[in-house]
Amino acid sequence: MVVFINLRRRLLRLPAGWLFVAAFFLFWAVVQTWPLVLHATDSIINWPHRPEDSWQYLWDLWWVKHSLLSLSNPFHTDNLFYPQGADLYLHTLTTVNGVMSIPLQVVTGNVILSWNLLAIILFVLSGLTTYALSRRITGNGAAALVSAYIFTFSPFVLMRLHGHWNISTTWLLPLFPLFLLRFHDSGRLREALFAGACWALIAYNSLEYAIDAGLFLGLFLVYWSLVHLRARDWARLPALWRGLPVIAGAGLILGAPLLIPALLSVQSGDVSLPPGSESLSSDLAALVTPSALWGPGELPAPVPPGVQHFPAGDIENTVFLGFTALLLGALAVLSIRRLSGRAVFWAVVFVFFVALAMGPHLYVGDTKEFSLLGVSFTVPMPYQIYDKIPVISSRRGISRMIVFGHLWLSVLAGIGVDVLQSWLRGRSWLRGSYKQVVPLAAVVILGLVILEYWNPPNAISRLETPAVFEAIADEPGDFAILDAPVGRSTWTLSGSQPGALLADYYARIYGKPTVGGYLSRAPNEDVTWLDNPPGIKYLACPAQCPRLPDANDRNAALVKDTFRKYRIKYVALHYITPHGWPVGGAELTKLDGYIRTVLQFRQVYKDNNFTLFQDPDFPASGG
Repeated sequence: MVVFINLRRRLLRLPAGWLFVAAFFLFWAVVQTWPLVLHATDSIINWPHRPEDSWQYLWDLWWVKHSLLSLSNPFHTDNLFYPQGADLYLHTLTTVNGVMSIPLQVVTGNVILSWNLLAIILFVLSGLTTYALSRRITGNGAAALVSAYIFTFSPFVLMRLHGHWNISTTWLLPLFPLFLLRFHDSGRLREALFAGACWALIAYNSLEYAIDAGLFLGLFLVYWSLVHLRARDWARLPALWRGLPVIAGAGLILGAPLLIPALLSVQSGDVSLPPGSESLSSDLAALVTPSALWGPGELPAPVPPGVQHFPAGDIENTVFLGFTALLLGALAVLSIRRLSGRAVFWAVVFVFFVALAMGPHLYVGDTKEFSLLGVSFTVPMPYQIYDKIPVISSRRGISRMIVFGHLWLSVLAGIGVDVLQSWLRGRSWLRGSYKQVVPLAAVVILGLVILEYWNPPNAISRLETPAVFEAIADEPGDFAILDAPVGRSTWTLSGSQPGALLADYYARIYGKPTVGGYLSRAPNEDVTWLDNPPGIKYLACPAQCPRLPDANDRNAALVKDTFRKYRIKYVALHYITPHGWPVGGAELTKLDGYIRTVLQFRQVYKDNNFTLFQDPDFPASGG
């Protein structure tokens, strides 16, 4: 028991307590991502059946480093979608992650290792920021540690680590309410300024999370305004609202390089922004359904097309809250005695975000149709109002709003731990033994949470880095590469989908502009451009090449002029993806013959994954 008492004392002592918390989350970050640490130099955690998101985020990290070190705008690239390039204001660029990865990339020279190290660091930061938030609310180090574990390693976050790195990066989210609380308690505008800066950083990593943070800010202002009005606290009410322009101003000014162009892109209508799909909303059953990754579990299988609602445990519907966390949250709610009580507001925002994550209709399992006394009905949800708000309703994965629900549940759980410990301290029958029982209770609770959120072993994929592409990265000169079959993909597609995805994967290795690419948002006209240029149009090979090359595609002189115009020095014809999937079938033989006979490129490298062709007449200097 002495160990538990000393543990609590260390948590309440600074800075040693913070070092202990950091070490605690470092240890559990390694455990929860196991066996990643054994393969960190050449492998990543990802969904083997949906690897394209991981390839895109690896490119994101490389691109942010490449653009900033070359003093160019990171929100526009010609590395993909060459020669037009594309704006990245609505693309999931994870700019903050990219900036944080720059020192790691410079030191290691390895994007994969840099991400793996950064992922561990981000888990530690998430633990520290949630710990700071919960401890400010509870004043209890042990309770704050439980809170921080619940949010940092929630099944939602661990599932998204396999491919959605913008969504799994959550360490900034607790900082925003932390600074808001500090401002509310002190009235210092400096804290409001920090809150606005944090809001801008959230936007640079995830516009959807920034929107959710804005919703939280609105709830915060309305709730505490009502509390102060009810209490006739005429001093604190104006002070609260005086901070609003500071928070909004700091967020908008610091976020302007991203927010203004992003808003203009949305209003232009040139970029496809599919509305939120009800199939991607959550449901009540999912809230209490453990993750498919729990224990020796496996990644969920792909959902067949046309499914009305993604089932609990799917990638898009892993939102398990945890029975221990829910019980602790219920205990916190039962402790409420007055409107201004510490648990009231967090219970309100928890219910608010869980309700939004349910989507436009209440689902229980895979159905939204209910029957009572022979009458069938559906239950409308608040998301129907949210869905009518311009701009901010342009989100795809509705269930992702649950992340803020997880955060507020973690805070409620911390309050519940503190309530339980306070109750134990007041029991006369414990007498002097309460000094051992109270910290032991926190350890048992933490153990139950760890058990419910157990994640390893993870799916690890080894990614090859072909030496021939690394050599091309070192070649001088201004030239481009075409990955065939070529494709461009956002919410629309032109050409080959595998080819679009492979362009992201290999572009970060050879570092030269490439014709194809996969971006989460891009102008439609840039995607459909592939339907026009002679030769490139045929190499896009739509619908498995049902046609022969047309007259322009067969015109060798015209095709060669096109490739020379766009300075395409290499064509890589891919057969297999880095995850071992076939890229195509018999049409690849046609493309091989076309590259050799019409383009008259010569083969310079071949293995089981791809053949690399080079224009023999391309100027040796690259100029």
